[in-house]
Amino acid sequence: IDKSMKLIEETTTKNLIEMGELAKPVYKVPSLSQEIDYSAVKVYRGDFSVSGLDCILLEHCSLVAQQTLDDALSRGRKVMLFANSIKHVESLSQAFHLLGVPHELVHSQRSISDNDESIRRYKSNEVKLIINMSMLTIGFDDPQTDCVVLARPTKILRLYLQIIGRCLRACKGKNDALILDLAQCISTHGFAEDYRDFTRKTAKSCLLYTSPSPRDR
Repeated sequence: IDKSMKLIEETTTKNLIEMGELAKPVYKVPSLSQEIDYSAVKVYRGDFSVSGLDCILLEHCSLVAQQTLDDALSRGRKVMLFANSIKHVESLSQAFHLLGVPHELVHSQRSISDNDESIRRYKSNEVKLIINMSMLTIGFDDPQTDCVVLARPTKILRLYLQIIGRCLRACKGKNDALILDLAQCISTHGFAEDYRDFTRKTAKSCLLYTSPSPRDR
C-alpha cells in the first residue's frame, strides 16, 4: 500500500445531519397513507405505472390538500409537493384552490416562461407551496424549503432519496425538515438517515439498518 495515500472515510447522511450540514428530518405518516391499496397497480420499468396510479390518486386530491394544509402550510412550512402525473398536478392544484391556498405548479405542458415564473415566486417566498411531478426532483435548490409532501408512491429508492433531499439542505433559522408521507414511501424505503450500502446491486439490499418507525419518534 502506498503510504502517501490517505484513507477516505465514508460520510453518511446520518453523519451530515449530526454535523449540521443537513437539516434534521422529522416524519409524519397519516393514516391515509396506510389505507390505500396499490397492489393491483402494474409495474413498468421498475416503478408503478403512471396511469395505474392515477386511477387511485386522483380520487384523493382533496384529502392530500387538506392534510398538507393541516400538517405543513398552517404551521408555516415551505412545501414542495411531488405528484404522479400532469393530470395529478392539475387536480391537486384545483383542490388547493378550493381551500383558498395560494400556490404554484410546474410541469412539462406549461411554457418555460410560466414554469420559470412559478419557480421564481416560490423561491422568493411569494407563495409557500409548489406542486410538481418530476421537474424539480433533481438539481432544484431552495434551502428554505422545509417540507416535502410525497403524494405518490415509488418503488425506486434513488427517486425517493432525491425527493426527500429537496428539503434537507441546511439553512439559517431552519430547525428541521418535515417529510410528510402520504404514499407509503417510508415503509418501503426507510428513513433519510438510515445506513445504505450503495455498492450493492439491488435497491432492496441498499438498506442495511432501519431506524424506529415515525410513530416512535
